[in-house]
Amino acid sequence: QHPRAAGAFKASLALIEAREGNYERARELLAEGERALRGSNQPELAKLLCKRGQIALAEGDADSAQRCLREVRQIASEIRSAADSDLGAALQELEDLVSSESRTSTSE
Repeated sequence: QHPRAAGAFKASLALIEAREGNYERARELLAEGERALRGSNQPELAKLLCKRGQIALAEGDADSAQRCLREVRQIASEIRSAADSDLGAALQELEDLVSSESRTSTSE
């Protein structure tokens, strides 16, 4: 009945599942959430992609995290998201994590 709210909720639930080591379930939830949000709610989709990027990093998939980051930046630019918005904060967090991961992987 409320697919956009459900999509946003599934992204948060996916992050919890990933933190508990349930990566397969997390990916399923992200896919379901993305289907509900893509094309209907760009800000929530971008926040979902930030969570997807965090989960990708937790799984050691820096390339997927970079792809998520690029798409989030594009969406944020298109919708003119403010840096101090929820999306701006989520984007900054993902940028920091990706940057930290790239520094870690280049120093190993």
